Amino acid sequence: MDYLGFILVAFGLGSLQIVLDRGQQDDWFSSNAILAFTIVSALALAFLFLWEFAQERPIVDLPLLKIETLRTSIFMMFVTGFVLLSTTQLLPRFLQT
Repeated sequence: MDYLGFILVAFGLGSLQIVLDRGQQDDWFSSNAILAFTIVSALALAFLFLWEFAQERPIVDLPLLKIETLRTSIFMMFVTGFVLLSTTQLLPRFLQT
């Protein structure tokens, strides 16, 4: 198992989640903690991409994105999730007024 890849995914996505959850409460980049978590997330995810391409058995198989149908389906799932989440967030605000 690719333990370093697992640790990089955990740190990268975990730090990004903290930034996105606590950013508005802590006034985004005015807070040193949010800034530190942003830097940790960016560095961990950047190093993850470099690390995963060099591994024989990576934890995240990035070369699979070379397959056009898989890449297209992942993009369409992202768009569908974006539309569903944005309507869930915006509909109460519109109905409130």
